[in-house]
Amino acid sequence: SQETPVPATAPAPADAALAAEIFKAAGRDRGLCVQIGGDPKLAVALHGQGRWLVVLLSPDQVAVAAAREQMQSLGVYGPVSADKCPLSALPVAENQVNLVIVGDPAQAAKAGLSAAEVVRVLSPNGAVVIRKGVGAEEFGKALKTAGGSAGTSEGTWLRVEKPLPAAY
Repeated sequence: SQETPVPATAPAPADAALAAEIFKAAGRDRGLCVQIGGDPKLAVALHGQGRWLVVLLSPDQVAVAAAREQMQSLGVYGPVSADKCPLSALPVAENQVNLVIVGDPAQAAKAGLSAAEVVRVLSPNGAVVIRKGVGAEEFGKALKTAGGSAGTSEGTWLRVEKPLPAAY
């Protein structure tokens, strides 16, 4: 039996492992996922881990065009997409996103992403996972100030959730 070659743009096993790690940290297995910047192969791997619509958002037009090309070449563009936008105003309605992934919190903050904007788009009981490292602790504290729960740690990720409104 001959193995089918994997396209050069396909997610590596490391991307699939990272996606599984992220979802374990998030405690979620389906919904709308927004990935802030980062590798489009991770976005594809995130979609492959469960029942997710994944949107990669970046202020970099060149990165977005390359991401779309990779996604289209893999036949997943649609349930996985990429869009150029300012990170200060995410193109998502309030309370819609089940999971936001911030792989580089220092870079995302430098590009204009605020904790208040992340909390705005998160659905009640939604979560944001932040890769630990430069800027993670500060971003986690800012999320709590903006209305998120206290952060919990899972491996190399910090998770902050948006609580249900008191009226529930």
